[in-house]
Amino acid sequence: MQKRGQFTLFIILGIALILILGIVYYYKDTLLDSTGLSSSIAYPSEIQEIYDHIEECTEFAAENAVSNIASTGGYFEISRNSVYIDELGYELPYYYDDGEDLSISLDSLEEELNTYTEELFSSCIFLEDFSDFDISEEEVFITSIINNNTVELDLEYPLTIQSGEEVYYLSDSYETEIEANLGWLHSLAQDIVNYDIENPDELDLDYLLSLGLNKVTYIPYDNETFVYILEDTTSFNGEEEYRYIFASYFPTDEETAGLSFEEYWESLL
Repeated sequence: MQKRGQFTLFIILGIALILILGIVYYYKDTLLDSTGLSSSIAYPSEIQEIYDHIEECTEFAAENAVSNIASTGGYFEISRNSVYIDELGYELPYYYDDGEDLSISLDSLEEELNTYTEELFSSCIFLEDFSDFDISEEEVFITSIINNNTVELDLEYPLTIQSGEEVYYLSDSYETEIEANLGWLHSLAQDIVNYDIENPDELDLDYLLSLGLNKVTYIPYDNETFVYILEDTTSFNGEEEYRYIFASYFPTDEETAGLSFEEYWESLL
């Protein structure tokens, strides 16, 4: 009877131990964070400098890509219907073309953002500055998630670094989050396109003002092309004006066509 009781006690203790280990494993990251510790790999100071360089370049590339891509209608390279705007010095995509919705999808916008970020990343990475090491690099892989008010970006850039007889493999991904309303502006642009499809012969200023933006500018560029500029001053912690710009194509009357793009554009500078 005594042995049976001891056996039962061992079973209970074993189950309790398993539960404790499971809880510790599940909450290990939270426990490490709360104590100021980190579960990430600790590198020697020289290797950490390379890691920090990549991290800083990732943040630079992501912030600038998010900032700039809105002003080109969500494209890094425009491969479809577009119009060259002299005052801007670059092309804008048509989101609306005589009743047809050509606006960029959110998935495509994320792909364009990834390409843009990779281009900027390649321009700020200088591994040759670390000539004391033998560094082998693998391909850059970037994924992004565009939310209404933030953009989450994950960059993978595996490196093999040899220093004397020591070899280090930097396989960590570099994550950054940008406080920008890119997803919200994109959805508003699509709402405008849908409105234009339903109401091709009218311009409702009250509708544009109801979108909740700081400023909406609707500019006739010529007799057939109109430019929308959606302005937001809350992105990037309010440190810069964030503009989402795209074009629409549909016939217009002479009175509206008489307005000058230059007059509107000068007022924005």
